[in-house]
Amino acid sequence: MFARFGDLCAQTGDVIRYTVPNTYDRNRARWPNHPLWEVAVAEIVSDLSEMREGEDPTGVKSVIRE
Repeated sequence: MFARFGDLCAQTGDVIRYTVPNTYDRNRARWPNHPLWEVAVAEIVSDLSEMREGEDPTGVKSVIRE
């Protein structure tokens, strides 16, 4: 779990986004990331670097669910 926790957090940061709403565009997929989110993802990647293997964290997710 320790070796892959950073991978799980990094993948979560790629999949989930905190965005800046655009009142002229209702399609949320085109909204830009909030600057605070960019900082948070960068910190997750750098601070948890010793907890990353670079592999798919699907196994960790199943252990957490159990």
